[in-house]
Amino acid sequence: MSRPKRLPGDARVADLAHANLMKEQRGRGPSPKTMSEAELQAHMRASLNVPNPPDKSHTLATELEGLIQLRITDVMPYDRNPRQHENERYSDIKESIRVASVLAPIVVTRRPGNSRHMVAAGGNTRLKAQQELWSETGDARFEYLLGIYRPWNSELSTMVAHMAENELRGGLSFWDRANGIWALKREIEAEAGETLSLRKLHDELAKRGLKVSIGLLSAFGFAVEQLADLGAATVRLTKNAAQELQPAFNQLELYLKLHRQEAEWPLLRAMVLKTQAHVLAEEAFTDDLIEGVRRINPLDPELLVAVLQHAVAAHLGQTAAEVRTMCDAIKRHPKASLEELRRHLDAPADALPPAAPAATTTRILPPSSAPVSTNTTAAASPPCDSHGVGTAHEAIRTGTGAVEPSTVTPAATVPSSSPHTAEAGPTPDDEPAEAAIITFVRACGVADLFRQCRALPHGYFMEVPPDGMFIDGFGDGEVEPLRHGGWWIAAMYSGQIDGALSHLMPKDSLWRQLQRMENGHDDTALQWHIETTLGNPPGLLELGQWLLRCPDHVIDAHERLVRELRRSVVQ
Repeated sequence: MSRPKRLPGDARVADLAHANLMKEQRGRGPSPKTMSEAELQAHMRASLNVPNPPDKSHTLATELEGLIQLRITDVMPYDRNPRQHENERYSDIKESIRVASVLAPIVVTRRPGNSRHMVAAGGNTRLKAQQELWSETGDARFEYLLGIYRPWNSELSTMVAHMAENELRGGLSFWDRANGIWALKREIEAEAGETLSLRKLHDELAKRGLKVSIGLLSAFGFAVEQLADLGAATVRLTKNAAQELQPAFNQLELYLKLHRQEAEWPLLRAMVLKTQAHVLAEEAFTDDLIEGVRRINPLDPELLVAVLQHAVAAHLGQTAAEVRTMCDAIKRHPKASLEELRRHLDAPADALPPAAPAATTTRILPPSSAPVSTNTTAAASPPCDSHGVGTAHEAIRTGTGAVEPSTVTPAATVPSSSPHTAEAGPTPDDEPAEAAIITFVRACGVADLFRQCRALPHGYFMEVPPDGMFIDGFGDGEVEPLRHGGWWIAAMYSGQIDGALSHLMPKDSLWRQLQRMENGHDDTALQWHIETTLGNPPGLLELGQWLLRCPDHVIDAHERLVRELRRSVVQ
């Protein structure tokens, strides 16, 4: 057995490496030591002819977030910026930049295939002001812009970023907010491949950090779809104006529909709005000489409605007073035919609706903010008939509390089987379960939709909001978020979700009519109201979050309700 050769004591690693290299070269060809001068020169020329490695710089990852300096003229504003009207503080912002320059960097990005950068999340006003200063002064301070580069994600995420930034800073007009949200709606629908209900839109926006109530979404949609012909005067629109115009527009459209003239409504509406647009735009601003700012004059919805009523009257060959009267009747009786509306108007003021059968007596509760009354006289009783519901709902919504005498049901018409008609809250005479449900619906702000019905398992049901209102479309800041979950929980416990019980409800109940396809409702009407008016039933996760976010008094009322209903079921 041969022993491995041992290295000399003075051997170096470099010597060994050189020896191995020479051994390998002996098998490949002549060694440089044995080459002639001509061979060495040829070998050198061959080594110089090796081509350079290919350029692969385009594959390097350059899309990294970080600070970037750009020439001011090389940056574009975001072409889908929700702010279309000039910022009221534009002059102040421009002057601040002139004195101190832009202190905070502007977030920029770049669409795929576009060589120029654009604003990515707010800052369009600052960009415009600096570009004007550079153009006007040529001052080197305004030539370059310090920005934060953010790699492109998607059109939708960029739109959301601009909307969120504008919402955070405030000052965005109602019209710009409406168009911005509706542009987001179209983008989300295109991405999802489906049309979004208001409830679904509300949820999708919330996922992206934008909190917008369903009532406000309804006003946004109405404004975008029906008020665009106001042109420059749209800057005067407010949430309150849109919410006042929406039912008035609906009533005028329905009145034309009763005359088989519904196709004329878009034409009449556009004509009136375009005619009024110039005058309304001229009166849009007031200069505050003391503070040195321009203030927007809010739109007067009553004036616009009056002009529309005159236009409809002229089209139908009627007077504006007749149209106004009929629209008021439609507001109280939205499902009535033209002949029925006229009969209601021709009826004497003291005409009263017939008494309701004992099994279908309904009871309407005022909102939780109403004072608790102990007066049980007929004068204190709110309306109980089907047409009075709309009037009571409007009184609750507007806070007037006014109810027309012709819609009030006197105490004589209330069956003795009902312990009381419509007190503000539970009374000592109420059964424990009934008192518990009254407490719960008041805590959730849906007492206006509570209806007593002795024929149902627990003696009540929840009605659908009238007049096209959405379940959480109104209410104060504390109650509005509770209405959606509160309605569905109360409706679930009532047993009304089961269509087998709907025949026990009053015939004038909209919920019954939708379930049973009565009074002209087809098989899609119930689903439409569930998806829009009622905002879809909450899922398990949504219901759990709703319960976790509820105030303590709502949780206490719910626990009491479940306890009392369990007892009534056992009994």
